Amino acid sequence: MSGAERRLGQLLLLLAAGHVALGLAMPFALPWMPGVLAQMPYAESAEAARFWSRVFGPTLAAWGMLAFFVVRHGVLRRERWGCDALILSVLCWAPLDAWLCGQAGFPAGIVLDAVVSAVILGPALWLRQRFPAAFY
Repeated sequence: MSGAERRLGQLLLLLAAGHVALGLAMPFALPWMPGVLAQMPYAESAEAARFWSRVFGPTLAAWGMLAFFVVRHGVLRRERWGCDALILSVLCWAPLDAWLCGQAGFPAGIVLDAVVSAVILGPALWLRQRFPAAFY
């Protein structure tokens, strides 16, 4: 694995670990941040926002764990299936999540989706071109 490939793989690993950390912290940290809770979509009340942070936090952590596994056991071993899995998961998640953010009147979520998608898709697409073709 070349230096650039290794650095991009480590970036993807760090992003996955960040998803895990943020997802695990979300149910505990957000209830102590009333300003953030007030801006969350679907938050008619602080209690509703607490509920949604408890739902989305573990979901975000689980997605991060899956991405961590894919990067660790696929991308860092130069196996194309790892890049394919990351690319397809982002292409499934991002449009739906951006649409839901739009429906909820949460434009910051759309921007965040675009940024996270670009940061994951860019390296995954670049690495995919450099890894040997797989037959699956």
